[in-house]
Amino acid sequence: MSAICGMFGGCACSVSAKQDLASMLDALEARGPDGLAGHTDSRQQYALGLRSLKLAPGDPDNAVLVNEDSSLVMVCDGHVFNHQELDSWLRAKGHAPRTPHTCELLLHLYEQEGIDGLRRVDGQFALALFDSRRRELILARDFLGVRPLYYSASSAGLVFASEIKALLQHSEVPCAVDEIGVSHYLTFLTVPGPRTLFAGIQKLPQLGRRGRHHPV
Repeated sequence: MSAICGMFGGCACSVSAKQDLASMLDALEARGPDGLAGHTDSRQQYALGLRSLKLAPGDPDNAVLVNEDSSLVMVCDGHVFNHQELDSWLRAKGHAPRTPHTCELLLHLYEQEGIDGLRRVDGQFALALFDSRRRELILARDFLGVRPLYYSASSAGLVFASEIKALLQHSEVPCAVDEIGVSHYLTFLTVPGPRTLFAGIQKLPQLGRRGRHHPV
């Protein structure tokens, strides 16, 4: 288990951006107590953060992942189960994964086939990927939605995190109750997505099997 967080837009280049990212990473420590990594680019107006958990001694530290020409930058919470098959296929296409992290394959699949490339994956993941060629932030979850990811969008930009408590550490995310979400919980003992118990905070839907993604 690990955790991701970050922001995109004006909030990523504000005077409080670094502190906001640090506060969100602190809130996610329980999910990833063994290390943290981050990448910020105020010119492109985005910031990505990652907390990691090692499942066994000797496991590599999780890292912010980049492709060969650094045009794609990604953080990911997850694991790819069919990584050997995908690694061979991607290398045959000319890609050169450089780390032992199976999540790096998601980066190269996107580079090769766009969001539809993730249809090839047997795994569990929640990712945030910045495409500098399109100046676009992509958020995606696995098809079953095993790994969580939440976001809040406003005129200040977009903020995302693996847990709501991390979102609430950001200076641009208000802590307010969603009355409809509370009503759903009291009626069904659950809150159907994309709503949550918090106003302005939504749960990212899982990726569609036909490759449909959910822009935010």
